[in-house]
Amino acid sequence: DIVDYLTNVHKAPFILPGQSIQEFWNNELSAVDTHGRKLSSAIGQFTSVLDAFDQDFGGIQENLRTQFDSFNQKYGHAYLPKNKERSITFFEMLSQKAITPYAPRTPFNEICRQRKHTKTPPGFQDNGDGDFYIWLDYLTGLMLSKQNGVAFTHCILVTNDVKKDWSRNGVAHPILTAELEALVNCTFETWTLDTFVSHVKKRLQ
Repeated sequence: DIVDYLTNVHKAPFILPGQSIQEFWNNELSAVDTHGRKLSSAIGQFTSVLDAFDQDFGGIQENLRTQFDSFNQKYGHAYLPKNKERSITFFEMLSQKAITPYAPRTPFNEICRQRKHTKTPPGFQDNGDGDFYIWLDYLTGLMLSKQNGVAFTHCILVTNDVKKDWSRNGVAHPILTAELEALVNCTFETWTLDTFVSHVKKRLQ
């Protein structure tokens, strides 16, 4: 639904920050490979041992199996063998429509350090600098779109990071709102992925 919406319905610029692609590639996909395989193997081994037990353990065997089945239903997607390929395919489809800016890092290193020191959002609650560069890439994409004559008046950033260095109670940090307005003269808000999915479903009805 998201791909269908972004490729066929959404007409405004769609920005996929280069930093988010980099972090997904470095962290999420490697986690699927390593942790996913370990988890799948461990559950398989435990289940095999469980099958070897006799049926006289007072129902504990059946209880354990029920718990595993419940876990698989809720979290089994985390270690599906094809999850990595599906994620890459998803990104490839998104990148066909998206603007994928990657701002130069070196000129902004000192700015990034100062912002974290003064607790200027985003990312001052994190150890790394990834959030700042996601924001930088996002702003870069918006500015390039404006320079290319694309008209838009409202900007939305979709993120499941709801710490106060991005937003509070669903309201974007005022520094971020002011910064974006100063650069591209637009209003701004943040959405969680669930909010975005709800919007997509309504538009596709």
